[in-house]
This record gives sequence, C-alpha cells and structure tokens, in this order.
Amino acid sequence: MPKYRLKWTPRAERAYSQLSDKLKQEVIDSLHDLQAEGVEDVAEPLFRELQGRYKSKFNGFRIILSQSADVITVLDIRRRDRNTYLNVP
Repeated sequence: MPKYRLKWTPRAERAYSQLSDKLKQEVIDSLHDLQAEGVEDVAEPLFRELQGRYKSKFNGFRIILSQSADVITVLDIRRRDRNTYLNVP
C-alpha cells in the first residue's frame, strides 16, 4: 500500500501522454518508488525560486514534483536541457 497519493497536473498529463511506451513505464516505476518512500527520500530538491519542489531523473528527462502532507503532485515531465526549469508551475 503506497504511503502517498499521486495527483497529476494537466500539464504533466499532457507531457506523459506524449512519451513513448518505454518512457511511460520508466515514469511509472519512478512514481512507485516516490509513493512508497516520499519525495524527500528519493528525489533531489530544487533551489532558489523553485524551493519546495523536487526533481526525479530518468533517461534524459526530469519529473518535477511537489509534496504536501500525504499527496505527491506531479507538476511536469520535461526533457533535460538548458530550459528545463524555466516556468515551472
């Protein structure tokens, strides 16, 4: 039984739907780990204006997350490049 519930933003759902099946499975695997352990134990924190948000890395992509009491919110899924952290929700 997962410790945390997942909530997806519409932006994250759109990004997820555009991934290949292999990448979708990697996202699901990452999210299962996050649900069991929590973002603070599995993901890396972001800094400065993105404080309170976390990133989880997989295959050249980043899952951008936030966590409240018992809910992990998937904010976005982005390819890693120089603009990855611009305009993060």
